[in-house]
Amino acid sequence: MTAAGRCRIDTAISVEFAEDSYVRGAAHPSEQYWAITYDLKGNREISLAELFRPGDDFKNAIALAAVDYINARAHALEES
Repeated sequence: MTAAGRCRIDTAISVEFAEDSYVRGAAHPSEQYWAITYDLKGNREISLAELFRPGDDFKNAIALAAVDYINARAHALEES
């Protein structure tokens, strides 16, 4: 497993974790990624919802941004 700090400010840090695994007999290895954002002053993990204003449709906004990113990457690969 690896961990990498992705964003740090005086009060919080976001860390991405990556883990590779292989199950015997499987055709390919597996990769898992997850991240946490930690409140350094409050000494606790911050939930995703806490990073946005109440009532914001952040899940849909993140999904749309992910689709845009994937489509841009696919387009770039088609051109190369």
